Amino acid sequence: MNGSAKAQKVTKSNPVSARICRSSVIVFTSSIPKNTIWEQVYYLPSGNPKASTSFANVRKFIRQGSSSEYYESGQLHSQATYEVGKCVGDFTTYYPNGTLKRRDQYSTAGELVKGTCFGPDGQPIAYFAYEQMPVYPDGAGNSAAAAQAIAQNVRYPSIVLRNQLSGVIKVQFVVDANGRVQNVMAMEPAKNEVPKKQLMAYKALQESAMSAVRQLKPFIPGYRDGVPVVVSYTVPVTFRIQ
Repeated sequence: MNGSAKAQKVTKSNPVSARICRSSVIVFTSSIPKNTIWEQVYYLPSGNPKASTSFANVRKFIRQGSSSEYYESGQLHSQATYEVGKCVGDFTTYYPNGTLKRRDQYSTAGELVKGTCFGPDGQPIAYFAYEQMPVYPDGAGNSAAAAQAIAQNVRYPSIVLRNQLSGVIKVQFVVDANGRVQNVMAMEPAKNEVPKKQLMAYKALQESAMSAVRQLKPFIPGYRDGVPVVVSYTVPVTFRIQ
């Protein structure tokens, strides 16, 4: 860090968001109203359904009723029931050959009560969570640990110090299925948020934030039902001149 400038730690008011990315092969959807419930069907390029989900509110993504996902072959991949957005009863997943892979049992409050996982031979194996976020190799291994590493990597460009520019740069990136940090991109500010005379300094701030993210160590990748997946992150990097 240069001079008295520093990067602020992530707090509850300055959070990191992360989500597991879904498949990008869906090409079109259809929505069918059923009384007050909407059934939305997602299709693959082959024309086979990828998923079928019922919603009480599509815009707010509040699921209500049955929800199913399928392999490209048409074989059932997963099945669940939702009440006002909460999974209730049995949540089951299957191997491509149709063998049961997991059975998670949820209460009417949407809390996991019991879970059982099975190997390809159908025999019970050690239980593992359906979704597991990436683990950073330092600190507690969570998103806050990664955010702290980013803060420590931040360097203030001289043009930023000359302009006494402070602010928050939101940076998006993904942790791929191998745990590598990829697709680092700074989000653009709102129109007219940055004065024209400070645009060059702001761009330098964006580059510094992205450079700090690119220096992150490889993660242990995230998993969805035991399969490594891509996980997207949005992290705020705060620059403050003191």
